[in-house]
Order: sequence, then C-alpha cells, then structure tokens
Amino acid sequence: MKRIQEDFERRMEEESTLLSKKRQIESIRIEQEYDRIQRSKEESQFYSNMGIGEDDPEELDRLQRENTEFFEASKTRMSFINDEFMDVVPFFAKQLLLIGAETGQGKSTTAANIIYTCLRQGKRCLLITNEENPTDVYNRIVCLIKGWNYDPKNWAEEQKNEMNSFYVHLRKYITIIDDNYKKHRGVTTTYEGFCGILDNLLTHDVKFDAVLVDYVQKINVSIKSPTKKGWEILRMVTDRLTSFKNEYMAPVVLLAQLHADAEDKSFEGRLKGYHGMLEAMTCAVELRPDKQGYRSEWIIKKSRWPIEQQGFFTGWFNGLFVSEKNDKYQKWKKDKLMSRARNLMEVQDGEIDKLGT
Repeated sequence: MKRIQEDFERRMEEESTLLSKKRQIESIRIEQEYDRIQRSKEESQFYSNMGIGEDDPEELDRLQRENTEFFEASKTRMSFINDEFMDVVPFFAKQLLLIGAETGQGKSTTAANIIYTCLRQGKRCLLITNEENPTDVYNRIVCLIKGWNYDPKNWAEEQKNEMNSFYVHLRKYITIIDDNYKKHRGVTTTYEGFCGILDNLLTHDVKFDAVLVDYVQKINVSIKSPTKKGWEILRMVTDRLTSFKNEYMAPVVLLAQLHADAEDKSFEGRLKGYHGMLEAMTCAVELRPDKQGYRSEWIIKKSRWPIEQQGFFTGWFNGLFVSEKNDKYQKWKKDKLMSRARNLMEVQDGEIDKLGT
C-alpha cells in the first residue's frame, strides 16, 4: 500500500512539474507574440509617417559623419595576408569580404594568416569560430611568428613552453570566441548567439580592427525558431551581417565552405547553404591550393571595387602565404622539387631493377 502511495505521489509531482513547464512555455510564447505585435505596430506607424523629403538635420549629420569615417577608413586600409592583396582586397571598414574554399583546402589557415598580418601591423582582431579550438588558433599564430611548422605531435617541450608564454601577449591583440565560450554552448553556431556577439560589439563599443568568422555556414540553428532550415538561418545571418558592417568600423571577413561536387559549378552555386550570400559581399575570393606546386591560387569572384587582375598566385612557406618572389620561398621550393625528383628517380630505378631480375 505504501509503495502505491509513493508511486502516486511521484506521478503527481511529475505531472505538476510538466504542467509548470507547459505554463512557462506558453508564457514565453505569449510574450514573444506580444513583442511581435508591438514591433509590427511601431513599424506600421513609422511607415505611415516617414517624413520623406523633410529637412532632417540629424539625418544629415549622420550621413556626413559616416561619409567622413568611410573616407578615413579607405585611406588607411590594412594589409590583407600580404602586400600582394593591397590593390585587390578592400581590407578596411564597412567591407564584407568572403573567402571560399573546399573542405580541408585552407580556410582556417587563411584566418590565421589574416590575424598574423594584422598582428604585425599592431591591429586587434576578433575571431568568431565554430571550427577551431582557441588554443589551436593561438598555437598556429605562434608558429607563424617563430617560423615553425604546425606539427603538434613533434613539438619539443621548449616549444610548448614558449607557446604558453606567448599567450599573454597575443590575448592583448587577439580575442577568440568559440562555440563553448565561457562554457556556454551554441555561442557561434546559433543565430541568437552570433547576433549576441555583434550586438555586444555595438552596444558596449568594443573596438576591433578586423572581425573574422570561421566558418559562416556552421551558424545554422535558431533557438527561437528551431524549425527553420539551415539556408533560412544563413539568409538571416547574411542580413544581420549586412547591417552590422555598415554600423561597425572594421572589415568583416567570412570564411565559407564550397561544395566540391555541386551540380552548379559556378562560385555562387558551390556556396554551401545559402547561395544568395554572395550578393551581400563587397568582395569574394576563391582559394585553390596547388599542393604539387607549393603555392595557392586566389581567384576574384566578385568585387565592387575596380581591380586590375582577376586572380594571382602566392607561395606557401612555413604556414604563410608569401610572394612567389620571396627569396626564402624560392630556395625552399627549389629544394622541395629537387628532393621530389630524386625520390621519383629512385622509385623508377627500383622498378627497372625489378624488371631486370
């Protein structure tokens, strides 16, 4: 009898808890619907009395101020990866840039190179990542600074200790927000988390010289609208980024994934998730590594700025994208190619010996 009573009380408690949760959910739903109705009323009132054509001193002041800021930003554009990009990629405020590459073709390496170049210019960067662990990013940067290969399994203890000592300095210039930022999941993969980061930058006037997102298509979930599809979330993200880049005085760089086997072979067709993302970009570039040639090809797919070239190559040396004219790179590449040729000749000689026996 006692057991029956305990089971009954347990079920009653569970039902009470469930009922309480349902009430909370209904309360949240009502609040959200009320907010939506209020916003709709406010928008209707504004649209019905927009004051088009009226003299508005505040609006004039805002336009003049933003225009002055834009001219100043365009005059002080930063170096993007290396100096070869200066006249190709508009790396200054109010620009939304996209670097597209296929899986494993160098998106995170590109982000590290951009941050490294900014660091050398004394600039501060914010990296919003859902791809890399913060320690991996910091270690990549240290390797670029020291000229080390990024090969964690072969690092000596001295190298590991030196990396730790670099963290104190790097964190003054590089802030990394990952998907478990301050032990809170979904910061960089949900629409609400991502918008929260952008809103914080604007509301609290947090200054960075560049904002990077690695990579944008992983922002594909909405907490408030869980039934929305990935491409719908990306469309919302694109709209939010478009307004953000006009408000925040720093360029925004998106690392994006391209489909290797998409039926539509155009750049836009290969953009994973939401193809319309390209329309919002100031400049879009495709990265294609040439691993046999120890170099990378950069193809300009879109630019709102006049450019003289539609693509070029950079060398690949110690984790850095460098000019193909770089003396150290040329010597290193020559040695690599000669070593490969010797290895190939040894293999061929071995095959000939086998045939002879």
